[in-house]
Amino acid sequence: MQPNSPQGSDPNQPQVYAPDAQSPQQMYPPNQTPVAPHPQEYEFIMNPDQPGAGRKFTGLPQGGNSILRRVLLVVGSLVLLVILLSVGKNLLSNKPNLTQYVAIAQEQQEIIHLAKAATDEKSLTTTNKNFAVTTQVSLTTGQTKLIQYLRQNGQKLNDKTLNLKVSASTDEKLTAAATANNYNPVFQEVMNTQLTNYQQITKQAMTGSGPKGRELLTNQLKASDLLLQQLGTGN
Repeated sequence: MQPNSPQGSDPNQPQVYAPDAQSPQQMYPPNQTPVAPHPQEYEFIMNPDQPGAGRKFTGLPQGGNSILRRVLLVVGSLVLLVILLSVGKNLLSNKPNLTQYVAIAQEQQEIIHLAKAATDEKSLTTTNKNFAVTTQVSLTTGQTKLIQYLRQNGQKLNDKTLNLKVSASTDEKLTAAATANNYNPVFQEVMNTQLTNYQQITKQAMTGSGPKGRELLTNQLKASDLLLQQLGTGN
């Protein structure tokens, strides 16, 4: 504060003091200087048409990397398309494992062969003969339906392929049993083994089958259960 004493004033009069003018720095606490807003911080509000105003992050290269951006978009679209096509194909086709169905038909062919040969055996009991005839009819019917199913799925079978599991050693075993007057118990043992194996591969094939294939194999399993029951009553 400085006294306001103009020249020529009476020294006996009371002096009036006027406050000093403060600088802008004195209006703020010590060591604190007002920070002016950056002129470009709000440029996108004042001038929305300016380049970069309101720009959003897209996760893709900008500006000079536009070619790379296009490449990434194309690659991403192709990957997504491949995934969708793969999922759609699996859902719509659900194609079964036809190799397992072929193996089932071959097992059926072996059982049919054994049953037919048994009916020519003179020492065959009436019970075993009835079983052999029933087995031949049941398995032939099931095999016909199975071959038809395979053809509908693009798989054809010829006689050579069907007979690949016909065992010469099993035929020799039954021939030797007939010579030894022991054909009936050996025949029942062989047929029990063959039907059990047939059921096992049929159950395995059901795992990857669609509704139609599963229904077909389920009916064949039921028929083989009846045959095993009939075979058991002949013991």
